[in-house]
Amino acid sequence: MSASPSPALPVKTIASHVVVPALIGVVMALCYLGGFGRPDPHELPVDIVGPVSSSQQVGQELSATLGDKVEFGYVETVDEARRAVESREVSAAFVPRVDHAELLVSSAAGDPTAMVAERIFGAVAGESQTRLVITDVVPADADRDPSGQSLFFLLVALTVGAYGTGIAIAVAGGGRALRVRLAFAAVGAVVVSAAVVAIAAGFDVLPGSGWEVYGLAVPYALTTMLFAIGLHPLIGRFTTFAMVTIFVGLNFTSSGGVFAPRTATGVLRRAARVLDRCRIQRGGAESGLLPEPEHRGRARQTDRLARRRGSARRCRRGGRPASPRDPPAGAGAVGGAAGGVGGGGRRVSGTARS
Repeated sequence: MSASPSPALPVKTIASHVVVPALIGVVMALCYLGGFGRPDPHELPVDIVGPVSSSQQVGQELSATLGDKVEFGYVETVDEARRAVESREVSAAFVPRVDHAELLVSSAAGDPTAMVAERIFGAVAGESQTRLVITDVVPADADRDPSGQSLFFLLVALTVGAYGTGIAIAVAGGGRALRVRLAFAAVGAVVVSAAVVAIAAGFDVLPGSGWEVYGLAVPYALTTMLFAIGLHPLIGRFTTFAMVTIFVGLNFTSSGGVFAPRTATGVLRRAARVLDRCRIQRGGAESGLLPEPEHRGRARQTDRLARRRGSARRCRRGGRPASPRDPPAGAGAVGGAAGGVGGGGRRVSGTARS
């Protein structure tokens, strides 16, 4: 006996289901193409190394040409600049010397951001006929994570798997008691996290300990699932749209994954600043998974004001004062400056890498 045909759904019902994936596509296009189609730096944090008076002169010369592409801070020693790059307080550090200039970057904190800094100062060095040496103070793992992006893509896979599982639990287990749905979420967080981390380990792309990553992945996945489970009774089929918009469309693009927030445009850059204010209000807590927290720029602005009042950043941190042996900043390393982000590969014309 043949099964009876399913009743035809009203056109309005079909349209209400179709509009959700259509809106998801629109959000993804707006956020990713609109935000990163033409990545261009805005107030990229860069330290200039040298005595405050001469390094500020160098910064003024560069700012006159670069405009708001770079936000300069001033430190007195190369060691201090290196630590700032290593800890992602700044994206790069510029060290003017007598016969050449040096740029300190960290490809492990994000290869695209390092490339942006290299292109800007490569153009500066080219215009002034100055040799530029690029030093990668924290290189990415050339074998496991050459672009420094593996954790970001792991987080994307984990997020999609987590909110998808949460929505499935909310739909299929809607008639069950809350404790049953919470139990499914707990098991799902363990299983989804294990699967994602195991795949990453299988491809040998984890730059650190797999167990440490897994330990962070489980509570993150569980939180995402619980958010989806709690949201579904309120907005129904639009839960998927809300989760994609919040976690994929806005979160990933404004948190500094593939591109740093300071290279984004329009609404994404403003969203990143809103998130920074939230971080500051929480006491500056950071996850450490994604590079370059934006609120560091505000701390660097405070440091610059303190230095203008006669106090150096190193003294404020309780370290040693600047040594006369530290390399001086020289105007000869700057000359006529020209900046911007252009096409091209990893190497910058007219530069050497150490």
